[in-house]
Amino acid sequence: PPLEIEETVPVSEPVKISEVISEVKDYLSKYVVVPPEILIVLVYFAASTWLSPRLLVVPYLHITSGAPGSGKTTVAVAVVHLSYRACLASSASSSAALSRICSDRPCTLLIDEIDSASDHFIKELTSLLNSGSSGGGDIKRLIVDIDAKGNQKVASLQTFGPKILVGLHGPSGIQKLQAATVSRCITVVLTGSEARCSTPLPRLAQDTWAFEIRRKLASMADVYGSQVLETLANLHALDKLPPRSKDKYAALVALASIATPSETPINLLIRKSFLNIFVQQRSLRQTSGDTYLRLAAKLSKTSSYPH
Repeated sequence: PPLEIEETVPVSEPVKISEVISEVKDYLSKYVVVPPEILIVLVYFAASTWLSPRLLVVPYLHITSGAPGSGKTTVAVAVVHLSYRACLASSASSSAALSRICSDRPCTLLIDEIDSASDHFIKELTSLLNSGSSGGGDIKRLIVDIDAKGNQKVASLQTFGPKILVGLHGPSGIQKLQAATVSRCITVVLTGSEARCSTPLPRLAQDTWAFEIRRKLASMADVYGSQVLETLANLHALDKLPPRSKDKYAALVALASIATPSETPINLLIRKSFLNIFVQQRSLRQTSGDTYLRLAAKLSKTSSYPH
């Protein structure tokens, strides 16, 4: 049977984007304890998922740590509670289940425990991730599926949409994913002292506060969607970053520039969050992190932002 994914009804009264973003921040701050530079990325990632039907490129969020018990899943689930058309899966899911995860419209897909996934699952997941970050919502990938009788059949898989990946890094974790896949992700590394749940997170169906915030986020997307697209078209603060790095942060920065038009919050997003995350990704992937760091440091001091 098809998965049941919530179709959120927007609130009827007008919303202000700054107030909605503030409530998203309050919600996440209640349930997880993370440094401010990580919190701001989580806030704007959750908000950006509601723009998925309008975007040409959607960001992925990769939450990882070096050891179990650092709160990765708690953080991811808290973000999912506020995300657009959320759907949860695990690495124990079959490749056939992947073909039923998304319907004919984008959804925010959370996949937990990718470090324990089988090679076959990682192969299918890699195909989904590499084809699903861009394309304006009309990407479909044909895969060979196995029906209940063991017969092969061709299934159409809608791949476009935000993704949240959770798992350990190291030989059994992030190294299972291709560099091309990791480059599409905003990677957040948690330590054992972070991400502790300050208050027990309710189950999604009983989380009435998150439900009301999702309704406000849906309204925010309706009211501010065109403005976000216009801001994206004129946003040059990230032009000096490599294209894929620019793409995965662009929607977050565009939202931030509208929600908090003063330069200070934008500089916080770019300077602290970008620098820390680039350091993390350099240590995880040993890429040209030094170049990224120099660019991000320069951007945080010299960039202009739309108002």
